[in-house]
Amino acid sequence: MTTSGSASGSANLLPYVPRLVTEWLADDPSATVRILDGSVVFVDISGFTALSERLAGQGKVGAELVTERLDTVFAALLTLAYERGGGLLKFGGDALLLRFDGSDHALRACSSAVAMRRALAELERITDAGQGRLRMSVGVHSGAFHFFLVGESHRELLVTGPAATVTVAMESTAAAGQIVISPATADTMPPKHWGAEVGPGRLLKGTPADPGSTPIERIDTAGIDLSRAVPEAIRDHLAAGGHEPDHRQATVAFVKFGGVDAYLEAHGPQGTADTLGRLVRTVQHAADAHRVTFLGSDIAEDGGKIILAAGAPRATGDHEERMLLTLRQIRDASNDLPLRIGVTRGHVFAGDVGFPYRRTYTIMGDTVNLAARLMAAAHPGNVLASPDVLRHSRAKFHTKALEPFAVKGKALPVQASEVGDLAEAAAEGGHHEVCLVGREWEMGVLRDALDEASEGRGRVVRVVGPPGIGKSRLVRELVAGVRADADGDRFEVIDLRGHMYEVSTPYVAAGQVLCEAAGMRDRDASPLVRRIEELVAAGRPDELPWLPLLGTVLDVPIPDTPESAALDHRFRAERTGALIVSVLDLMLERPALVIVDDAHWIDDASAHVLDALGDAAGSRPWLIVCVRRDVSGGYDPVGADRVLTVEVPPLEDDCATELLELTTEHMPLAPHEMQAVADKSGGN
Repeated sequence: MTTSGSASGSANLLPYVPRLVTEWLADDPSATVRILDGSVVFVDISGFTALSERLAGQGKVGAELVTERLDTVFAALLTLAYERGGGLLKFGGDALLLRFDGSDHALRACSSAVAMRRALAELERITDAGQGRLRMSVGVHSGAFHFFLVGESHRELLVTGPAATVTVAMESTAAAGQIVISPATADTMPPKHWGAEVGPGRLLKGTPADPGSTPIERIDTAGIDLSRAVPEAIRDHLAAGGHEPDHRQATVAFVKFGGVDAYLEAHGPQGTADTLGRLVRTVQHAADAHRVTFLGSDIAEDGGKIILAAGAPRATGDHEERMLLTLRQIRDASNDLPLRIGVTRGHVFAGDVGFPYRRTYTIMGDTVNLAARLMAAAHPGNVLASPDVLRHSRAKFHTKALEPFAVKGKALPVQASEVGDLAEAAAEGGHHEVCLVGREWEMGVLRDALDEASEGRGRVVRVVGPPGIGKSRLVRELVAGVRADADGDRFEVIDLRGHMYEVSTPYVAAGQVLCEAAGMRDRDASPLVRRIEELVAAGRPDELPWLPLLGTVLDVPIPDTPESAALDHRFRAERTGALIVSVLDLMLERPALVIVDDAHWIDDASAHVLDALGDAAGSRPWLIVCVRRDVSGGYDPVGADRVLTVEVPPLEDDCATELLELTTEHMPLAPHEMQAVADKSGGN
């Protein structure tokens, strides 16, 4: 399937958009809240998670089997619901939320529930027992439901409010194989269909009269931008043609917002819509900033849940760090509704499932379930993370470990920690360095550039490649060679690294350049400013009027001079870069090797300064090595003078095997295992 920005591309998104939303966008796209009468059926299907986990080890074949099973089941169930006038609102990995409106909506909802239960039982009868048993529990409620269509990068449909709370309560009460209806729904049914009371509802008994097929009119989507109703990452995934379903590593989070029922009563529907809109925009902005996927939302008691994923559908590095930074930003924002957040990592099934006229991109598996359990266990305002999320994150946070606690679906208590404020980025190194293999040409380019810089003919070298390809390893080898040189003091090494949590803080990296050049690793700004003032006064007095520009760079107040105060803001970045070049001329007594690792995370202001250093390097003994992924943003000197790009390719097969042998020399692999790992790595 492909999509595009054209009308036909928007039409291709139609199966991914609830009918209610399509009608909404056609009728009144600016409205953010609707209150509609009808019946809602909440179907929870158990057994898919176990199936996904069991087939995860079969790779592509296992993912295809899960998809086939999902498609078969959902096609059968949704066909029955749609024949009775139902429409799918939410399509989770193992749950369906259906809405019925118009005349006899309660009767058609209950008839659909019974028909779906019967169809699932028949599918189980004819399905290979090795695929695992599926069971469904159903809750039904009838009344006035609140719907909200809010958001910025896309419009998200939220189903929440008192009627949604009752619906969740009915499904939560139902055991496997049961259909529990609310008192409001029961009042529309003949007493012969009233079963025993269970909790706040009662069982549906017998088979309500089949109301017959209800034709659904086709919606004219001309002029409707359906892309506004699909999360951006999902749009991009579909526009790229989609991908085959797979089992992949991902970090998953659930953000639950609560207190909606009371908020509705106090502030009314529109006031609630405004608050929910601010919340969804906060989540979208945080997710977009850290390239985390806003997967969708789901129904919950007295509120709702927003599901986020890092690593699906798009594979990016640093999943755990991205997610934790996203959740911290969401948590720290001003929210009128209490939030509970849970996050974990692991293997998930990820794929595009459904049938031709109703589909979704979904993730499922034990990892997803555990994230939801951690969310439920979190106190309002807290983020609960599993230990492996914290362990794999390069950014470190203040945490408080909780006593192990029991959760549904786990035989043993689980461990989790409350995530506090950001502490620091993980330090590099601290591990055994395997010999560099298969990078002779790349190292030759870097060493030649280093030799030229030592002679006063500096330049910029861009080292570019995907995550894990060995870019940073190349640079560590270069630095190690400099420090092991017989003349070990020949170069001053200035080591910078971009961090995604600093990408919006101006001049972070530029300030670090000055601190490193001065030998002040702790960035103590006041003595550094005094030292710079002394150097400039003695060596470049013409730069003294511009020293206040360093106040922003070093995050220390320096009173403006008439010249700095009068400088137009459009020229401040350029003038700041020129000033730092002059200061480094005075500070550096030796040639300089400036390493900028993860340059795609360098803030824009620092990128301007680094560009100025690169432009000046040609007449100075400075080698600037920019290490980055081939993505947009950050510091990227491509196209500038004296810039050489080294694209790091995958390792050749023999080099990959040699590297594996070195890595596993204390625990050797069998030859067929070695070959399998080498093939799987693709030279990465």
